[in-house]
Amino acid sequence: MFQQHLKLLRNEMKKRKITHYYHEISDPHMTEFTHSFYHRLEWLCGFSGFTGEIVITQKQACLWTDSIYFLQAKKEIAQGWEVYDIDNIETISPCLMIKQSKKISLGLNPEITNYMSLEELFDIELDIIPIDIFNIINPLPFILSPIHLFNECSTPVIQKIESIRKKYHNSTIILTDLADVNWAFNIRAHDIPFSPIAYGYGVITPTQVHLFVGNKNQAQELEVQYPFNELKIKIHSYHSFFGSIKHLIKTPIVVYNKENVNMKLQDIIDSISNLKRKESLRFIQELRSIRSSKEIEMIKQIHINDSVILCYFFSKLNQLKGTDITEWDASVLLEKLRKELGEKYDEPSFLSIIATGKNGAMMHYEPTEQKNELINWDKTLLCDVGAQYKSGCTTDVTRTLHFGTPTQKERLCYTRVLQGHIDAQMTKILQDESIDKIDTVSRKLILNENEEWDFKHDIGHGVGHYSFVHEYPPMYGVGLKVKEGMTTSIEPGIYLEKLELE
Repeated sequence: MFQQHLKLLRNEMKKRKITHYYHEISDPHMTEFTHSFYHRLEWLCGFSGFTGEIVITQKQACLWTDSIYFLQAKKEIAQGWEVYDIDNIETISPCLMIKQSKKISLGLNPEITNYMSLEELFDIELDIIPIDIFNIINPLPFILSPIHLFNECSTPVIQKIESIRKKYHNSTIILTDLADVNWAFNIRAHDIPFSPIAYGYGVITPTQVHLFVGNKNQAQELEVQYPFNELKIKIHSYHSFFGSIKHLIKTPIVVYNKENVNMKLQDIIDSISNLKRKESLRFIQELRSIRSSKEIEMIKQIHINDSVILCYFFSKLNQLKGTDITEWDASVLLEKLRKELGEKYDEPSFLSIIATGKNGAMMHYEPTEQKNELINWDKTLLCDVGAQYKSGCTTDVTRTLHFGTPTQKERLCYTRVLQGHIDAQMTKILQDESIDKIDTVSRKLILNENEEWDFKHDIGHGVGHYSFVHEYPPMYGVGLKVKEGMTTSIEPGIYLEKLELE
């Protein structure tokens, strides 16, 4: 099956004289989780992870993914594919592999590709052929979900718009990060799995505000609702954005977040003469990341309620100890309990990771109905789970359980991770101090025990407000200054495949 899919792609490349086809797991906004329309690699080669890039030639088929998904990719990938860990400094990058060829005609989809992904290529001569081959060989419908207002946010839309205008005066601000768009306009939908998010673009000028969201009928329905009618915000269909944006930029300055701009939009911006560009919206991201005292109290209460559900879940697992149930069965059980007990529960915030034994050592291993294992009650059981609550909270919780007798080494690893968690939680951090302090404190005891136990990810990440489970800021490793009201997860870990432990 996968060989046939690859053959279809190569035939299309040959027909269009494309020597290399590049594709990354992405969407027009460079989003972590994407609409099912963009889930192309699983169809092509079997890889179901959320991070990956491919380069296809007539002789080679290569996949790059990060260290989180590398083990998973090696297990899932179809025969005949080469798999690379992009975090390994000795690994050839996709760009360097492409540059090895003398004459290059590079095919790619400019609507889901960011220039930053391919910047290493632009010092050589090559032809870029803009084409979405996947939509030719495997066309899929792109269906947008109903949009609703998110009234649990404390800050009204008008206040956000005015704050943005004041910061970026005499500018056209283009919002492309979906977290920014949904936050700024207090909207939510279900366009993306695990995230109550609407696909959209926002454009704010000194005199006008435009929101591109939904289909034509959905846009018309939204425009007459409060607060959009009162604020005279013009609502357009999502797909009309590229045909409209050039005519909306009438200021001498345009501001956008470079990391969330696709090549198609970047080319439109670059085609406008005498336009000054500012390529960061850090001010908006920081505003978005700060919760009000009311929102924080709601988050605390929902986490308590969510923890009660998890306690029920762990108790049910203990009752099932010794029976033949799979990782997937356990995920289904948790979902059932959340629907029964969770007030205003919406959906998981990511695919539940219930991982038995060695599967727990794979960062972000994901059991599915088709691919899972029986729970081994004599091994550790990892539960990395999260939930979305309509009342205004997104959760992300990881616990490692054991229903038998853990070994001495398992006890040691568990204790060091627990101590790292407690140390981070107890750390006092001042306003405008670097958030990296939390990361350093949490790793200390783990590294003191064994330097090889260092985990290959940041200590945590920002968590959205009924939004994306991974939200930035706050972020680690860039010297971010902490502001009161920011939220972060705390997730130290030890990943030992031989010990079958996370």
